[in-house]
Amino acid sequence: MLPCGAKLLVRYGGETVLTEVIDNELVATGRQFELTSALAGLVGLDGTQEVEWRYASRR
Repeated sequence: MLPCGAKLLVRYGGETVLTEVIDNELVATGRQFELTSALAGLVGLDGTQEVEWRYASRR
């Protein structure tokens, strides 16, 4: 489970976005996390897909 407030870089289909964990309760089982519909739209994701992600670090 990812902690609320954690900054993540999410990548899917050649798009990478910086986001933040806003809720850590999953709607469906078997997932590490879920994207909001707005974030999914930004990266072009539709439905359940595997995405790349990592914690964002400060430089």
